[in-house]
Amino acid sequence: ADGNLWDNTLETLAKENKDVILRMPIIPNINDTKTHMEHAASIAVKYKNIKNVEIMPYHSIGADKWNQLGLEYSLKNLSTATPTQKDLWNAMLNDALSKAGWNT
Repeated sequence: ADGNLWDNTLETLAKENKDVILRMPIIPNINDTKTHMEHAASIAVKYKNIKNVEIMPYHSIGADKWNQLGLEYSLKNLSTATPTQKDLWNAMLNDALSKAGWNT
């Protein structure tokens, strides 16, 4: 997605004093990186109206919809995130938020 669109939207919500929960879909081997978590933390610090940051671990629940529509599901070989992966991602995110100085 266009970074400016996200920034503009978050800026507008901040000016309107609207609380935001930053929810991040995390897909194994695509955006489950320390760099991605650090970027999310920098966004949380920048916009004071962000009240929480949450990880939405990848799951394959929507794959059947793609098939029903006759579309190829590009992540068909990817397994649903394990509890261990979820714990690791949450730890990475919490570490990045802490290092960025973010607190709820």
